[in-house]
Amino acid sequence: MKLYFGETVRRLRLAAGLTQEQLAQRLHVSFQTISNWERNESYPDITMLPVLAGLFGVKVDDLLGINQAKNERRVQEIITAYDKSQKPQSQTFLPALKAAVADYPLDYRLWMRYMECLLMNTSGLDEALAVEKQVREIYENIIEHCTDDSVRMWAKRVFVMYLHSLAQPLEPGGPLGNPVRQEECEQILAEMPRMRAGREHIAVMVSSQPERHQQLINEVLWLLLHALYHHPRAEYFFDFLGEDWRRIRRETINSSDETLQQAAKILFAEHLT
Repeated sequence: MKLYFGETVRRLRLAAGLTQEQLAQRLHVSFQTISNWERNESYPDITMLPVLAGLFGVKVDDLLGINQAKNERRVQEIITAYDKSQKPQSQTFLPALKAAVADYPLDYRLWMRYMECLLMNTSGLDEALAVEKQVREIYENIIEHCTDDSVRMWAKRVFVMYLHSLAQPLEPGGPLGNPVRQEECEQILAEMPRMRAGREHIAVMVSSQPERHQQLINEVLWLLLHALYHHPRAEYFFDFLGEDWRRIRRETINSSDETLQQAAKILFAEHLT
């Protein structure tokens, strides 16, 4: 059974408004000891557990994260069901995800999927604005407390796209409807890593496995197609390249890589027949 001691200590410490140094002083241990606990590199003596639990006002089982370990199976069932649903743009999963985050408020994987589903079920500027307070609270909660970098980056990506949608011109070709939100969008973008710091790029430098190189090629192709699709002169590219795009479309769709198949369908469905 996996224990979640380190994650739990960190969460409880932050909720209590304590730094690692302050917690160390209260327990008469070193700052490095607290740091090791939170990284699950070491554990306290068994006699320390009741003291630590009493300090935070929780049970020892809760401190060890035993209940969290027991709940992991149920959380995985919810996540799997949502992920396999191909992100339906309907109200189907909203009640289930809302109940899930209420039952497991410390699982940021669920909070991320709830935020994503909530946004997918908004239509138009008015509905998007109506959920802004809730979406922002979820985002800030994830960024402040979540220790999983992949979830944090996912939250930044979704939130940036949301802010961008709120900042769009009210009329075609007009000025930004909300420049302040676009500025916030740009600030978050500046915090995110560049493509060269991405997983696929680093993987080819530390691994000789051929599939790693293919994954990078697939990712680069997807990004290229996506960038061209969103280019201000996208129609020019499609008209100018003509048959070349049709060939790329055929080759991409025939690829065994699911990502490329999806990219091709998204990029070419409305432009080429």
